[in-house]
Amino acid sequence: MDYFALGQKLTRTGSWAWNPASGELFWSREHFRIFGLDPENNKVSYQIFFQMIHADERAQVEREFQEAVRAGRDFEREYRIVRRDGQVRCILSQANPVFGESRELTEYVGTVADVTEQRQGEESLDSMQAELARSSRAITVGQLVATIAHEVNQPLAALVTNAGAALRWLAADPPRIDKARQAMTRIARDGNRASNVIARVRALVGRNEVHRTPLNLNSVVQEVIVLVRTELRRNNITVRANLEQNLQPIPCDRVQMQQVLLNLVVNASEAMNASAPDARALTIRTGSGAEGGVHWSIIDAGTGLPPDGSEKLFEPFFTTKPQGLGLGLSISRSIIAAHGGTLWGANNPDRGATFHVLLPIHAGELS
Repeated sequence: MDYFALGQKLTRTGSWAWNPASGELFWSREHFRIFGLDPENNKVSYQIFFQMIHADERAQVEREFQEAVRAGRDFEREYRIVRRDGQVRCILSQANPVFGESRELTEYVGTVADVTEQRQGEESLDSMQAELARSSRAITVGQLVATIAHEVNQPLAALVTNAGAALRWLAADPPRIDKARQAMTRIARDGNRASNVIARVRALVGRNEVHRTPLNLNSVVQEVIVLVRTELRRNNITVRANLEQNLQPIPCDRVQMQQVLLNLVVNASEAMNASAPDARALTIRTGSGAEGGVHWSIIDAGTGLPPDGSEKLFEPFFTTKPQGLGLGLSISRSIIAAHGGTLWGANNPDRGATFHVLLPIHAGELS
């Protein structure tokens, strides 16, 4: 019994070896099976392999592989293939370089694993979580709008009534200045009532009960990347996390920090929808701020911010998205401000935009 072949079949993992000098390529039988090819009737080559990679990912995968070959380093990449029977499979490929006695690269030896079902399960779970989050946001926003409408409607109606009364008293012959003054007084009162309603709603949004504990923001970055990895992979977005080692912990609320970063990452992802698949790169950086704080940078390669409109993005209900509510950045800035920090955005010199978050070390002392 061929235990090696049986082990590959059970684990759904194939093996391969490639000689960069001669171009000779070897696939195990399980590799052939995963790619939907008959080993008896098909010869494989470097070109055939890359032709089977999904067109949206082909150029990026080949570029990364060639960079690994030139540098003589390990290669690991997840990508999709399109089999000849039309099936699209998700493949995890790993490889290691093999060197000769003179340290020259002689071949690459690697594996391919079919992780389609695993990714489909993750996507199903992520979809349910995303739907739950969307429903939760819709309910929250619906409740918020209903509250505003209910609370503000009465003073606004009174404003209109008193303004009409004031106009009638002023138009009388002779004008009833005393009555008009009373109506104006009521207008000022009702205007202040409406203003107080808005202030209470803003306080509700920006000052929820929080649980601040010392937190390393690198962990928030890693958690958010896990949350959105399926969506980013589906949209062919490459994520790079440049995290400063030994980042000083700051007192903050973990859930609120996740909410802010998640909103910024999703916005950056959507900003790259129109970019070429191989140009969709998202970088998240952490570092120490110039004045002793901690700094986040979320850098995309998308369409950039509207001219002279970066501050408008933070206004409630201002949005550049067809289906957007215009609340995400406004709430995110409120959260960061409640932690004593700042949030702003700017266009990159070449392409895309960067959103910056700066939080003070002693943010937890603020309330």
